[in-house]
Amino acid sequence: MPPRPPADGRTDLTVDENIPEHPGADSIYPRFSRAYATLDVDLLADLYAEDAVYVTPDGVLKRGRAEIRAGFAQFFGRTSRNAERMEIRFRVLTRRVTGDTVTDVGLFTLDRFRGEEQLARDVGKFVTVASPGPDGTWRFDLDSYSMVNQGDPE
Repeated sequence: MPPRPPADGRTDLTVDENIPEHPGADSIYPRFSRAYATLDVDLLADLYAEDAVYVTPDGVLKRGRAEIRAGFAQFFGRTSRNAERMEIRFRVLTRRVTGDTVTDVGLFTLDRFRGEEQLARDVGKFVTVASPGPDGTWRFDLDSYSMVNQGDPE
């Protein structure tokens, strides 16, 4: 079935037709997209639980919000120094809700630009586990991704 945007019309997240919307888990993705668009490492770090685990494609485990933040600070810093900007979008293909925990499996598309020139379009797969923190804010407990393709824009 074709993907559909959420009821609120966001374009940074689509969910396949058979996937139920989940206001808590779905709230993370637009914040993630905004952090990438603005290169806001603090906004991005706040999307992760204090004890979250982030798994990179090469199998490196980053444990805890501070370590995750440090990795993104390097990435965002390099992007800024290169005068680039990014747009990231997510498509949820599978979702499992168990109590107050949501596991999503999907695809992301990351477009990189310098000015109006598109430099690259990267596509990857992701698995996330999210739950509400003590303050009620939904965050990732686990975020793992791998690349499908990297390189030139289509």
